Amino acid sequence: MFREWRNRLAIKSKRQADYAWAVLARILAVGLDYGWLDANPCERGGRLYRGSRRDKIWTLDDELAFVEKAPRHLHLP
Repeated sequence: MFREWRNRLAIKSKRQADYAWAVLARILAVGLDYGWLDANPCERGGRLYRGSRRDKIWTLDDELAFVEKAPRHLHLP
């Protein structure tokens, strides 16, 4: 039931689906701690989103091009 819900969310955004799953898992964990639930069905859901920002890292050429064209007050940051 919960996995189907997460999979429907993942159609639009895997990252958002993982976040919603984590929030639901935490809520159910509190219910488990208080004894309101016998189990947490979201305890071991895993992740759908595997992101990398490697393509966002600037090369030396990118940095040099930026320094060449950017205003001086932006060089240090």
